This record gives sequence, C-alpha cells and structure tokens, in this order.
Amino acid sequence: MSWQEEAHRRAKAMKAGNKFKLTEGQNTFRVLPNLRAVLAYNKMEKKNWTKACSAFPPFVEFMAHREVGPDKKFIRSGKDMYGRGKCWITDLLIPRLERSPSASDRAAAKAMQPQEQYVIQVAWLDKDNEWLGPGFFYVPSPLRPHIATLLGNLDGRLYDHPKKSKNITINRTGMGMRDTKYGTIMLDEDSSVVPHEIVCKVKSFTEVAPEYSEATHKEAWGDDLPDVDEPEDEAPPRRRKKKSRPQPEPEEEDDYEDDDEGAADDEEDDDTEDSDEDDSDSEGEADSDSDDEEEDEEEEDGMDDLDEDDEEDDEDPPPAKKKSNKGRHLAKGKAKTHGGRAIGKKSKPAKKKKQDSGYLDDDDDVPF
Repeated sequence: MSWQEEAHRRAKAMKAGNKFKLTEGQNTFRVLPNLRAVLAYNKMEKKNWTKACSAFPPFVEFMAHREVGPDKKFIRSGKDMYGRGKCWITDLLIPRLERSPSASDRAAAKAMQPQEQYVIQVAWLDKDNEWLGPGFFYVPSPLRPHIATLLGNLDGRLYDHPKKSKNITINRTGMGMRDTKYGTIMLDEDSSVVPHEIVCKVKSFTEVAPEYSEATHKEAWGDDLPDVDEPEDEAPPRRRKKKSRPQPEPEEEDDYEDDDEGAADDEEDDDTEDSDEDDSDSEGEADSDSDDEEEDEEEEDGMDDLDEDDEEDDEDPPPAKKKSNKGRHLAKGKAKTHGGRAIGKKSKPAKKKKQDSGYLDDDDDVPF
C-alpha cells in the first residue's frame, strides 16, 4: 500500500471518528470482541479466539443522561438497568427542577431523564467497500431487542469472532425521528475475516460508560441549582378500620340448656322446701299432741277452763316468714340474660307451707 492510499484511509477514519451510525441505505458491519477478550487472546500461548470471546460480552448496557448543563453533556447515570444505585442527577437535581416554577427548569428535567443504552463496538464497510473502525455503535431502540437476541443466543454461535463470524447488514430508510425505519437484520452466508489492524485498535467500554462520579455530575451541571422548597414528609395514610360484623344471636338450644340448669336449681329449691315442709308438719303434730294433753288436764278443771282455752286458740298465730332463695341464687352467680330477659333460671311460685290454724280437725277427738 502506497503512502497516498494510507493517507486516504486515515482521512476517512478521522471523518468517521470513534462512533458508528447507520446511514440511509444499506449498512454492513461486524461486531468486534471485548478489549479484555483481545488482551486474553494475546496472552494465550495457544491462540484461541473462541475461548477468549466466550469469556467476555461484546456489549455494555447502562443508563445515561442527555442534555446535562450548559454544554449539553452526555453522562452515565449512577443507576443501573434495574434502578439500583445512587445518582445525583436522578435523585436530587431532576426532582428539584420538576418542582421549580420556571418552565425552562421543568423542560430541562424532562430532557435529562435517564435512558437505556446498548453499545457494541464494530468495524464497518464504507462506500468503497473498505473496512473502517473500530467505532462504538449506540444501537437504536427499535433494533436493541434483535441485536441483543443475536448476541445472547444460547446455541453457542459467536458473532464477535474476528475470523469465523459473519457480517451483519441492516437497511435504513429515512433520517428523521419520525420517518426512520429499519429493515430486517441479515447475515452473510459465509464468514469473513476482520483486518488485524482494526482488531488491535479495539477500545475499552469505559470510554463510553465510565464509572459514576457525583463530582462529574455537579461539574457538568454547574452551580445554578434551582431554589425550591423541600417537600414535606407526608404522614402515612391511615388504615381504614374494618367494620365489625354483628355477632350472631345464640341458638335456641342454648336457652334449652339454660332452662335445664334452671330446672335443676328449681328442683333443688323444691327439695329444700319439701324438707322444710316435713319439719313443719312434724312440729305441728308435736304441738297437736301437747294440746291434747293440755285439754285432758283442762277437762278436770271444768267446762269454763275449756272455754277460756278455746278463746285463746281462736287467736291466729303470726304468719310464718317465707324463706327466701335470693341469697343462694346470688351466691351461685348472676342470672344469664338474653335480649333483656332472664334465661336459664325460671322462678316458680312458692308452695304454701302447712300451718297449724289452731282449730281442730274433724278427725280429732273432742273431749266433751
């Protein structure tokens, strides 16, 4: 190659720069290996591109901010693809711009929203069918799923092998944001070799995706921070209490059980009253016997004394006090109630005790 041809090639490389962009029409390019794969290959005693390329991905994914500061810089975000990490622009600057009363500040916040980036390094064929590169290719969003599927295949095929991979061709129509369309990705039937001088110039992905630095973000934006009020911490919303459901009324069988208990208590009361009745009867009989003896003695004294005894017997004795069961019920516990009425213990009318009226029965012997 003459020096004129070399100078011409260098001039085209300088015009192309270190970035590749799809032009209108047919575009043919080749995915290049990761710089770490190239370095690993150079250290191998037994050269093996397949082993070196399989160890490192030929792409990089990251989030980035555009239009940052007065110089409209393009800066990598501190957040990853899943929103993890810290970022000064995302966490502090953009929220403050969104709260600013200035329309220009809010527009700047919208322009700096983080965006996904998918970057590969390629060599491409120019119009003269000569290889140029290497250059970073920011894959457009409509093509990202297709390129990612191609490079991330699970069939073991490598598309960044410098000697055994195939060229990729994409057709583009239109150059505007609304009229641009991309054709189907096509692969060459045969593999081809990328020039060695291009492979040796492969660069690190850190040139397009450097490590996050808060100082770099602040420097790119400048000191002109909007003066806005900090948002107040909002109180957590109160949890609504669930309405308590009305408790179901006890079934009738519960009343039956309580009635049985009441009946049992009543039976005990009846037994107690019966025993008291028997005691009263025995006392009455004893009193009757004593009265008979007294009458026999009075018979000897005469009819006058008998009349006096009869007058005394005519006077009714004071009524006997009825024994109350109130204390016993209170000792056993409070009566169960349901719906405002007592349940479980039903009161029965107390039986009248048999009392001695003082008069003689028809069967008694009259000492006349």
